[in-house]
Amino acid sequence: MDVDPATGEWGPVFKFWEDHGAELVAPSFQHWLVTVTELVKYAAQDTEHFDSFSTAFLNWFSGDFADAGDEFPEDSPAALERAAGPTTTRPITVEAAFASGDPVLADVGSLLPEGALLADLRGAAEPTAVPFGRHPKWPGGTPVYTRFHSGTILTAVGER
Repeated sequence: MDVDPATGEWGPVFKFWEDHGAELVAPSFQHWLVTVTELVKYAAQDTEHFDSFSTAFLNWFSGDFADAGDEFPEDSPAALERAAGPTTTRPITVEAAFASGDPVLADVGSLLPEGALLADLRGAAEPTAVPFGRHPKWPGGTPVYTRFHSGTILTAVGER
């Protein structure tokens, strides 16, 4: 979860991976709690189709229903929506941020070292994946993530 160190304001909730990218999972902590509550509800309703509640929850959480029994309704609207996964936004280079003409991107770009990548999540209204490690200019190494602009601009710098 993004918390502004200066104001204590809560921002978006992210998942981070060391090997390939990040995902905006909810626009706020409150939204994330509602999502987790819904997943618990679905898992409780569908436990009979899995080995346990824990397995049902993990399948709902990941959106991968591979552990479900034959009778599990994988074509239900809720399961299809969860299995669809996040949308994807492509990160850009610091140079592209400067050239964009967007003052927010240019400002954030001015704070980053050469080789850093950034993703504009200002318009993201749903879970959004950011595959930093798949960008052709990704320098490699373990990413160090930083959030700017109330968590709506996500950046990654590769460290070896």
